[in-house]
Amino acid sequence: VDVVLNPPSSTALYVAPGNRRREEGGGGAGGGGFGGDKDGTENTLRVSNLTKAVTEEDLRELFERFGRIHRVSLPRMERVVDNQIIKEPRGFAYIAFAKKEDAEMALTRLDGHGYDHLIIKVEWAKGGGGGGGGGGGGG
Repeated sequence: VDVVLNPPSSTALYVAPGNRRREEGGGGAGGGGFGGDKDGTENTLRVSNLTKAVTEEDLRELFERFGRIHRVSLPRMERVVDNQIIKEPRGFAYIAFAKKEDAEMALTRLDGHGYDHLIIKVEWAKGGGGGGGGGGGGG
């Protein structure tokens, strides 16, 4: 008797690792991407009010004490100085944790924390792919 395990399906589709959902119970990092849910923000923090001198390694060092970091993203902008292109951090970053509990702890402990002569703001990253927004007014 021949036994066929997991026969190929004519309707099977390839799903990139970053788009796969956890179908099995248990732990894990929730796939790839920037967190664990479909817009990639479930375990991701947005850190703002950062200096231009900050590096991804600086941020990893600051946040990794709270748990395993899946990814650090430090958006940069280009500007031209003396005919040279300089890429500087834009003043914010995204930190994706493997576990939501670790991200929650980092948010609680580091929001309002003094870092490199500035007070950083830590909040949950917002989904939807919006590209930032306007600034706040005075008060």
